[in-house]
Amino acid sequence: MFNQAVARTGIKFGVIGAVAGFVVTLLLYFTGNNPYGQLSWWGWIFIPVVVFWGLSYFKKFNDQDLGFLRALLVGWSIAFYTALCAGMLLYVFATVAGIEPIQHHIAEMKAL
Repeated sequence: MFNQAVARTGIKFGVIGAVAGFVVTLLLYFTGNNPYGQLSWWGWIFIPVVVFWGLSYFKKFNDQDLGFLRALLVGWSIAFYTALCAGMLLYVFATVAGIEPIQHHIAEMKAL
C-alpha cells in the first residue's frame, strides 16, 4: 500500500519548495521588511511550481501511465512535506531571530 516513490518524490520536492519559500522569508528579513506580513505570501508562489515540477518528474521516472488518483496522491505528498518543512524552518527562524520581528508584526497589524 505504501509507495516509496511517492514518498521520495514528496520529500524531495517538498523540501525544495520549503527552502525556496524560506529564502523569501530571509530576504524579507534582511532587507528590513516584515517577514510575517503581506510580502511573505511571495513564498507561496513556489508551492504550485514544485507540485507541477514534482508531478512531471514522477511521471517521467516512475509511472508513465500516471492516473488522476496517483497524481493527486503525489501532489498531496509534495504539499504535505512542503508545509511540514516550511513550518520547521519558520520555527527555527522565529527562534533565531528573536521576539523583535514578531513584535514589529503585531504593531504593524494593530496600526492597520
